[in-house]
Amino acid sequence: MVKHPVKRPETAREPSPPRKVEARIGWLKERRGTLVSLGLLAFLSVVAFANTFANDFAFDDQRIIVENRLIKSLKFLPTLFTTGYWAGSREVEEIADQLGGGGLYRPLVLATYAFNYAIGGLHPLGYHLVNFLLHIVVSLLLYGLARQLGLSGGAALAASALFAVHPLHTEAVTGIVGRAELLMALGVLLALSWYNRGGGQARSRLASLGAFIVALLAKEQAMMLPAILILYDLAMAKEPGAWKGLLRHAWRRYLGYVLILGAFLILRTAVLGSLLWKVQFLDNPLAHVAWWPRVLTALKVAGKYLWLFVWPAKLSADYSYNAIPIASSLSEPAVLLALLAWGGLLALAGASFVRGRRLTFFSIGFTFLTFLPASNLLVPIGTIMGERLFYLPSAGLCMVVGAGWDRGAAWARQQGRSFWLTRVGLGVFTLMLLLLTARTLQRNRDWRTSKTLFESAVHVAPQSAKVHLNRGIHKDEVEEALREFEEAIRIYPEYPARHWELDLGYGAALVKAGRLEEAIATLERGVRLKPKRPEGHFNLGLAYAKQGRYEEAEAAYRRALTLQMDEPAIYNSLSFVLLKQERFDEALLAAEDAIRLEPSRAEAYYLRGRALEGLGRIGEAMAAYEQALQLKPDFSLAKQRLAELRQRSSR
Repeated sequence: MVKHPVKRPETAREPSPPRKVEARIGWLKERRGTLVSLGLLAFLSVVAFANTFANDFAFDDQRIIVENRLIKSLKFLPTLFTTGYWAGSREVEEIADQLGGGGLYRPLVLATYAFNYAIGGLHPLGYHLVNFLLHIVVSLLLYGLARQLGLSGGAALAASALFAVHPLHTEAVTGIVGRAELLMALGVLLALSWYNRGGGQARSRLASLGAFIVALLAKEQAMMLPAILILYDLAMAKEPGAWKGLLRHAWRRYLGYVLILGAFLILRTAVLGSLLWKVQFLDNPLAHVAWWPRVLTALKVAGKYLWLFVWPAKLSADYSYNAIPIASSLSEPAVLLALLAWGGLLALAGASFVRGRRLTFFSIGFTFLTFLPASNLLVPIGTIMGERLFYLPSAGLCMVVGAGWDRGAAWARQQGRSFWLTRVGLGVFTLMLLLLTARTLQRNRDWRTSKTLFESAVHVAPQSAKVHLNRGIHKDEVEEALREFEEAIRIYPEYPARHWELDLGYGAALVKAGRLEEAIATLERGVRLKPKRPEGHFNLGLAYAKQGRYEEAEAAYRRALTLQMDEPAIYNSLSFVLLKQERFDEALLAAEDAIRLEPSRAEAYYLRGRALEGLGRIGEAMAAYEQALQLKPDFSLAKQRLAELRQRSSR
């Protein structure tokens, strides 16, 4: 009997995953380590900078953002690209024509502030969030670049983790106006990464050129990118001696970057009116001393940057005159140490090039080239020193640390002690990251407000005149404020004659202290130096009013109102001096303007009541006094006037 095979019903075959899904799964498996590293970097950045979100605007944030009329409407976006960095700030309105808006051209940064304002107004959280996200992206880009340049995954993670949490970066990340550094670093690292990746691919080269434009529009320091690309090609040339023919045959690679740089310099000069700019002595005394002391002091400052990278214990938001005394001799210890440190780095770069350790050579060269424009060695810049200026240069030093990590791991393997030495090294490095993160968190708290920032700065830069000025401005106690202003004058005796900030701040404190003659002389000088600052005219009006000079006080208040029409305190003070002149109709209008702007302020209702009383409108005056007492039940003047009117009306 022949058995026929039993036909089993066909079952539907499980469809195999599409090739695209398989490819994605394979890609994820291959890059699992990279993705874990990137996630860890983002996590470290969050830990180090998450406590910045509650911070207020501090220091230059006030002038560049809060007082900047050009960022407060997107209709001004084209204007941002045709004016200087400070052009929209009240501070430079008088000198904008001379200095092109402060001598800086950073339209992309201002455009990001404009979008911040369009979304969240003047709430600082949104501005801090953008800076925070940019820093994360820059840290991730540094990891990717380090891998492209040949660092192992662990070494690249070590380098970028050090960059992500370093306290030296708090000014760039936590200070909102540090966004210029972040955007510039983003553009430079993207441009270098795409250049490295591109080979002969037009798309990558175009992307690199586009990133260069972004970097230039963020900050002028990006001008060094063509030199960085030449350095990269020299460092990564595979054949010994291949670099000799590099400039002969590879110049076409750089042509696009050079043309963009030339176009940028022409645009910048057209907008600002000059390639260079005027630098104030107070901000950077190196612009006003002879060549040799400038070079010596610039070297000393360069050494200080390296020291802060190694030991960021004492950080300051200000290093202006006289925080760093001018050096006069090559034999000064700080100058010698700086020469040894930078000379040692450059010697290490040269030795690394000769021995074929091209990554170390490139990383040190990257630090040197990106720092050079901010060093005051080529030309004096707007500040003698600023920690934010070392944000991008420090990336090169972090890659040097990464290269050292790989060298150490290779040595441990050669010694046959890879297991223990690697773990000891990892433990030490982890401890260092924890300590740096703790210092960053602590430093972020210093940046909560301008007041806390300068309270911390005085411990690091006690001889800075500007630090004492800013402490005085933010002191609540009058005598303490006066001491700070007077210390600023002691350090820099020409301060009152040259800088309106000192005159206006010191003058306001003198008014509160009742030193009216000194106050008036100081404030009158201040408003001559800076006639478009409303607070100068307002405080001058207060001083005149306290002396009984009501007509002069009125004139000062009206000048203040032409500059700032939305300040209720000016209307209140104007109403008061008009009452003193028995001009009750005008006093009533001024009080009502104050109420319109700030309906919760009891003083404005009291002044309204006094004006109505003077006009004989007793019932309305009593109602105004009652409103004042609802807002401020212990308002004795309003109680007294209301009781007197009630007594009078009951007769």
